[in-house]
Amino acid sequence: MRKVDNDLVITRGLLEKRQFTIPMNRIQAVRISENLVRQPLGFASAYVESAGGSILDQDSSKVIILPIVKKSRIPELLEPHLTEYGFKPAMYPAPRRAFRRYLIKGWVIVLPVIVASIWLLRPWGYTALILLLVSALWSYMNYKDAAWSIDDGMLTFRFRKIVKNTVFMKKNKVQSFSVKESFFQRKNKLATVEAIVKSGQSGSGGRVIDLEKKDAEAIYHWYSHESLEEK
Repeated sequence: MRKVDNDLVITRGLLEKRQFTIPMNRIQAVRISENLVRQPLGFASAYVESAGGSILDQDSSKVIILPIVKKSRIPELLEPHLTEYGFKPAMYPAPRRAFRRYLIKGWVIVLPVIVASIWLLRPWGYTALILLLVSALWSYMNYKDAAWSIDDGMLTFRFRKIVKNTVFMKKNKVQSFSVKESFFQRKNKLATVEAIVKSGQSGSGGRVIDLEKKDAEAIYHWYSHESLEEK
């Protein structure tokens, strides 16, 4: 990978070399992904979210630039080429009281399975109770991964679906930003934030659940106040 004028040039392949070019102005976001196998070993993959039409075909959007690399090396490998991004932001996590909501939501999903297993497969169905522990561990991982950062005109979201994602978005590339509150979130002074960037024919970005409400409002103020002046 190298930067040539206003293009990011990516070379792939060992026996057969293939070269792709992405115009820098089409890059909407950078995504770092850590799956369940690579994360414990300290490895990750890096992608750029493109507006499309610059690589392989007109619908290309998510383009891998580092297939597998030590996560600790990502800043030194990407920052010389993607100079508008900073890959070591100070992240702010979800508050401690949010863990209870992550936990309850996980248990709501597995409890029907546990009840059905005990009812239909007694006595072996009682082994399904282990799902409570599995769900609690998974909920804790989701809670620990939820975080955000604003740093020098860049918005960073960290969250987990199955894969842990860290998405770096320049403010002027964010097309929409929303703050949502459910009834129970409002009672706990929590909120969900979502930012969308253009990617391919639709959109991409990230969503972080159950952040401190005042943090969500601060991000919204940062985006709505400053981004309108830049766009």
